[in-house]
Amino acid sequence: MAVVLVAAALAASAAGCSGDPDPIVTETPTPTAVPITTPSPTPTPSPSATELTDEEVAALLPSGAMTADLWGAFAFASTLITESRSMVVDGDTRLFEALSTETCTFCANALSYARSLNAANESLSGGQISIESQTPQGGLQPDGLWQLEFDIAVEEAAILDQSGAPTVEVLFSEHRVAVLMEHDGNAWLVRDVGSEEG
Repeated sequence: MAVVLVAAALAASAAGCSGDPDPIVTETPTPTAVPITTPSPTPTPSPSATELTDEEVAALLPSGAMTADLWGAFAFASTLITESRSMVVDGDTRLFEALSTETCTFCANALSYARSLNAANESLSGGQISIESQTPQGGLQPDGLWQLEFDIAVEEAAILDQSGAPTVEVLFSEHRVAVLMEHDGNAWLVRDVGSEEG
Protein backbone atom coordinates (compact mmCIF):
# COMPACT_ATOMS: atom_id res chain seq x y z
CA MET A 1 0.00 0.00 0.00
CA ALA A 2 1.07 3.59 -0.53
CA VAL A 3 -0.09 7.10 0.02
CA VAL A 4 -1.84 8.68 -2.92
CA LEU A 5 0.97 10.23 -4.88
CA VAL A 6 -1.16 13.26 -5.47
CA ALA A 7 1.14 14.48 -8.17
CA ALA A 8 4.23 13.23 -6.32
CA ALA A 9 4.41 16.41 -4.30
CA LEU A 10 2.11 14.91 -1.71
CA ALA A 11 3.99 11.65 -1.47
CA ALA A 12 4.86 12.57 2.08
CA SER A 13 1.22 13.08 3.09
CA ALA A 14 0.66 9.79 4.86
CA ALA A 15 -2.68 9.69 6.64
CA GLY A 16 -5.49 7.26 7.19
CA CYS A 17 -9.13 8.19 7.51
CA SER A 18 -10.57 8.23 10.98
CA GLY A 19 -13.96 7.15 12.25
CA ASP A 20 -16.30 4.31 11.38
CA PRO A 21 -16.20 2.21 9.28
CA ASP A 22 -12.56 1.18 9.20
CA PRO A 23 -10.68 3.33 6.68
CA ILE A 24 -8.02 2.38 4.20
CA VAL A 25 -4.69 2.57 6.02
CA THR A 26 -1.82 4.41 4.42
CA GLU A 27 1.95 4.24 4.81
CA THR A 28 4.71 6.67 3.93
CA PRO A 29 6.36 5.51 0.69
CA THR A 30 10.12 5.19 0.58
CA PRO A 31 10.83 7.31 -2.57
CA THR A 32 10.08 10.73 -1.10
CA ALA A 33 12.00 13.97 -1.17
CA VAL A 34 10.71 15.32 2.13
CA PRO A 35 9.86 12.55 4.57
CA ILE A 36 6.97 13.27 6.89
CA THR A 37 6.82 10.43 9.35
CA THR A 38 3.52 11.23 11.00
CA PRO A 39 0.43 9.14 10.79
CA SER A 40 -0.81 11.47 13.54
CA PRO A 41 -1.97 15.02 12.84
CA THR A 42 0.64 17.66 12.25
CA PRO A 43 0.09 21.20 13.51
CA THR A 44 -2.37 22.99 11.28
CA PRO A 45 -0.46 25.31 8.95
CA SER A 46 -1.41 28.95 9.17
CA PRO A 47 -4.05 29.92 6.63
CA SER A 48 -3.34 31.98 3.54
CA ALA A 49 -3.47 35.75 3.89
CA THR A 50 -6.94 36.17 2.39
CA GLU A 51 -9.40 33.39 3.08
CA LEU A 52 -12.11 32.71 0.53
CA THR A 53 -15.69 33.63 1.39
CA ASP A 54 -18.41 30.97 1.28
CA GLU A 55 -19.64 32.51 -1.97
CA GLU A 56 -16.16 32.34 -3.52
CA VAL A 57 -15.77 28.70 -2.48
CA ALA A 58 -19.17 27.81 -3.96
CA ALA A 59 -18.22 29.54 -7.22
CA LEU A 60 -15.00 27.50 -7.48
CA LEU A 61 -16.71 24.14 -6.91
CA PRO A 62 -18.42 22.17 -9.68
CA SER A 63 -22.19 22.32 -9.96
CA GLY A 64 -23.85 20.19 -7.31
CA ALA A 65 -20.79 19.90 -5.07
CA MET A 66 -22.60 21.59 -2.18
CA THR A 67 -25.61 19.25 -2.09
CA ALA A 68 -25.91 16.75 0.75
CA ASP A 69 -26.32 13.64 -1.39
CA LEU A 70 -24.11 10.99 -3.00
CA TRP A 71 -23.42 13.02 -6.15
CA GLY A 72 -22.67 16.17 -4.19
CA ALA A 73 -20.29 14.20 -1.98
CA PHE A 74 -18.59 12.68 -5.03
CA ALA A 75 -18.22 16.07 -6.76
CA PHE A 76 -16.77 17.52 -3.55
CA ALA A 77 -14.38 14.61 -2.93
CA SER A 78 -13.19 14.61 -6.55
CA THR A 79 -12.51 18.34 -6.38
CA LEU A 80 -10.59 17.95 -3.13
CA ILE A 81 -8.32 15.30 -4.63
CA THR A 82 -7.60 17.25 -7.83
CA GLU A 83 -7.15 20.49 -5.86
CA SER A 84 -4.43 18.79 -3.77
CA ARG A 85 -2.32 18.87 -6.95
CA SER A 86 -3.49 22.25 -8.24
CA MET A 87 -2.46 24.05 -5.07
CA VAL A 88 1.06 22.64 -5.38
CA VAL A 89 1.30 23.85 -8.98
CA ASP A 90 -0.14 27.36 -8.56
CA GLY A 91 0.73 27.97 -4.90
CA ASP A 92 -2.82 29.06 -4.03
CA THR A 93 -3.92 26.96 -1.06
CA ARG A 94 -7.07 28.93 -0.21
CA LEU A 95 -9.64 26.57 -1.78
CA PHE A 96 -7.98 23.49 -0.28
CA GLU A 97 -7.93 25.23 3.13
CA ALA A 98 -11.62 26.10 2.81
CA LEU A 99 -12.52 22.47 2.09
CA SER A 100 -10.45 21.05 4.96
CA THR A 101 -11.05 20.59 8.67
CA GLU A 102 -8.45 20.97 11.41
CA THR A 103 -8.65 17.24 12.14
CA CYS A 104 -7.69 16.22 8.59
CA THR A 105 -4.15 14.83 8.76
CA PHE A 106 -3.91 14.43 4.99
CA CYS A 107 -4.95 18.06 4.56
CA ALA A 108 -2.45 19.39 7.10
CA ASN A 109 0.38 17.40 5.51
CA ALA A 110 -0.64 18.40 1.97
CA LEU A 111 -0.81 22.09 2.90
CA SER A 112 2.53 21.92 4.71
CA TYR A 113 4.16 20.26 1.72
CA ALA A 114 2.72 22.74 -0.78
CA ARG A 115 4.01 25.63 1.31
CA SER A 116 7.45 24.11 1.84
CA LEU A 117 7.82 23.44 -1.89
CA ASN A 118 6.88 27.04 -2.64
CA ALA A 119 9.23 28.37 0.06
CA ALA A 120 12.11 26.35 -1.43
CA ASN A 121 11.35 27.79 -4.90
CA GLU A 122 10.74 24.27 -6.19
CA SER A 123 7.93 23.36 -8.56
CA LEU A 124 5.87 20.42 -9.72
CA SER A 125 5.86 19.24 -13.32
CA GLY A 126 3.23 16.75 -14.47
CA GLY A 127 1.29 14.66 -12.01
CA GLN A 128 -2.16 15.41 -13.37
CA ILE A 129 -4.85 13.53 -11.48
CA SER A 130 -7.79 11.96 -13.26
CA ILE A 131 -10.84 10.52 -11.55
CA GLU A 132 -11.25 7.05 -13.03
CA SER A 133 -14.46 5.96 -11.30
CA GLN A 134 -17.81 7.01 -12.74
CA THR A 135 -19.61 6.06 -9.54
CA PRO A 136 -18.10 5.99 -6.03
CA GLN A 137 -18.55 3.23 -3.50
CA GLY A 138 -19.77 4.04 -0.01
CA GLY A 139 -22.08 6.73 1.24
CA LEU A 140 -23.63 7.90 4.49
CA GLN A 141 -22.29 6.00 7.50
CA PRO A 142 -24.16 5.22 10.77
CA ASP A 143 -22.22 7.97 12.58
CA GLY A 144 -23.50 10.64 10.17
CA LEU A 145 -20.21 10.97 8.27
CA TRP A 146 -19.87 10.09 4.61
CA GLN A 147 -17.13 7.82 3.28
CA LEU A 148 -16.61 7.49 -0.44
CA GLU A 149 -14.09 5.32 -2.25
CA PHE A 150 -13.11 5.80 -5.88
CA ASP A 151 -10.22 5.21 -8.25
CA ILE A 152 -7.78 7.82 -9.50
CA ALA A 153 -4.78 7.85 -11.82
CA VAL A 154 -1.75 10.08 -11.26
CA GLU A 155 0.43 10.85 -14.28
CA GLU A 156 4.24 10.83 -14.13
CA ALA A 157 5.59 13.77 -12.18
CA ALA A 158 8.79 15.45 -11.13
CA ILE A 159 9.74 17.97 -8.48
CA LEU A 160 12.01 20.57 -10.07
CA ASP A 161 14.59 22.71 -8.30
CA GLN A 162 15.14 26.42 -8.99
CA SER A 163 17.15 25.64 -12.12
CA GLY A 164 14.44 23.34 -13.50
CA ALA A 165 16.38 20.14 -12.82
CA PRO A 166 14.34 17.24 -11.43
CA THR A 167 15.10 16.32 -7.83
CA VAL A 168 12.37 13.67 -7.45
CA GLU A 169 10.64 11.69 -10.17
CA VAL A 170 7.55 9.55 -9.69
CA LEU A 171 6.09 7.08 -12.18
CA PHE A 172 2.45 6.85 -13.26
CA SER A 173 0.32 5.22 -10.57
CA GLU A 174 -3.25 4.24 -9.84
CA HIS A 175 -4.92 4.43 -6.43
CA ARG A 176 -8.14 3.71 -4.62
CA VAL A 177 -8.83 6.71 -2.38
CA ALA A 178 -11.19 6.89 0.57
CA VAL A 179 -12.49 10.31 1.55
CA LEU A 180 -14.21 10.75 4.91
CA MET A 181 -16.34 13.89 5.03
CA GLU A 182 -19.28 15.61 6.63
CA HIS A 183 -21.95 18.01 5.45
CA ASP A 184 -22.55 20.85 7.90
CA GLY A 185 -25.92 21.79 6.46
CA ASN A 186 -24.40 24.22 3.96
CA ALA A 187 -21.27 22.61 2.56
CA TRP A 188 -18.98 19.59 2.66
CA LEU A 189 -15.84 19.45 4.81
CA VAL A 190 -13.22 16.70 4.60
CA ARG A 191 -12.31 14.82 7.76
CA ASP A 192 -9.48 12.80 6.19
CA VAL A 193 -8.23 10.94 3.14
CA GLY A 194 -6.59 7.55 2.83
CA SER A 195 -5.45 5.47 -0.11
CA GLU A 196 -4.00 2.26 -1.35
CA GLU A 197 -2.10 1.76 -4.55
CA GLY A 198 -4.02 -0.18 -7.16
